[in-house]
Amino acid sequence: TPIGDDTYHSKNSSDNLLKKRRLYKEQSPLIEWKLIKELGDGAFGKVYQAFNEQRKEHAAAKIIEDCTDDELPEHTIEIDILSECNHQNIIGFYDSYYHEKKLYIFLEYCTYGAVDNIMTTLEHGLDEKQICFIGYEILEALDYLHTHQFVIHRDVKASNILLTQTGQVKLADFGVSAKNSYQDQKRNEYIGTVY
Repeated sequence: TPIGDDTYHSKNSSDNLLKKRRLYKEQSPLIEWKLIKELGDGAFGKVYQAFNEQRKEHAAAKIIEDCTDDELPEHTIEIDILSECNHQNIIGFYDSYYHEKKLYIFLEYCTYGAVDNIMTTLEHGLDEKQICFIGYEILEALDYLHTHQFVIHRDVKASNILLTQTGQVKLADFGVSAKNSYQDQKRNEYIGTVY
């Protein structure tokens, strides 16, 4: 059973792929989604490339294992934020499931992955033009988040900036983000990645 609405969500008028759904319980996502290969892992879980045969779409499946009912609310902030976002530079949200103590979040698949991995593969940094392009696109995403959603990302870094097959820049990983009540609300916590 879905929690929340199941309304249409689109990045733009020509994109009919993304659906706005909340959290499904008591249903295995592996009925609809096939996990293809592991893409990476982080502090909260692993990410897999997944495919939905019925919809004919690929996704990145973020899986958080051993997630108790008590821990669920702290992990669903990402679902809440992404299901309300509608911007070309923010990772798209497909589905989420909580099944057998695992939280599954299915997101837009970005073929080229994270900017930090791209730089490692190329064995050099980005040139000034590339940095300006990526920076501008991320600023567009942040402006949308701050102005329209009252969201503070709190962990903007190269590993959370992804590139699609067409070169579209996407801001991802909203796991430590905060949703404010109003636009200029201040936060006192220091959260994110320390270098």
